[in-house]
Amino acid sequence: MTPLRVAEMNKTIIDSFPAVVYQLSLQGGQHHVLISEQVSALGLSAEKWGSDAEIHHQMCHQEDRPYVKKELELSYKTGAVFQCEYRIDTPNNRQHWFHDKADVVRDKKGSPLYLKGVMTDISSTKFLQAELIHYHRMVDKLVMQKTERLDKQLAILQACNASLGENYHKMRQLYLDLLVKHPL
Repeated sequence: MTPLRVAEMNKTIIDSFPAVVYQLSLQGGQHHVLISEQVSALGLSAEKWGSDAEIHHQMCHQEDRPYVKKELELSYKTGAVFQCEYRIDTPNNRQHWFHDKADVVRDKKGSPLYLKGVMTDISSTKFLQAELIHYHRMVDKLVMQKTERLDKQLAILQACNASLGENYHKMRQLYLDLLVKHPL
């Protein structure tokens, strides 16, 4: 099989994945990105993504940028797998959550050559997670309200019981006093 045919087969396989597969050059200031067409779901073509060295950083949600940068730097320095979850803000003002996992590929001397990885859109999972947290908080609030009501009702019942007990003892004492004064 020719190298061109192998490359075509690999592209066909990669394009069938729902995730974004990428490879980013890490050699001395070069910016060469290979990225699968699934990146177009973010509102940009693979060509645009590959031609702009800063686009990933710019699209990364502002609050997530320091975290992503720190994890990438750690991966470059230590060779550890880069793995994190972060948000991407698209040009059409939509937000996507991604789980990004990549390996730094190094040469024989240990210098970084490129980063190869997979970005999986986990937006639906994150939105469900947020919804579950919301419902969990609602249930906690309802349980707290019901518990407060039950505590109040219990306090009322305990007060009534105490009052009934006192009245019973008073009435019993009155009856005993009457029996003493007026025996049967």
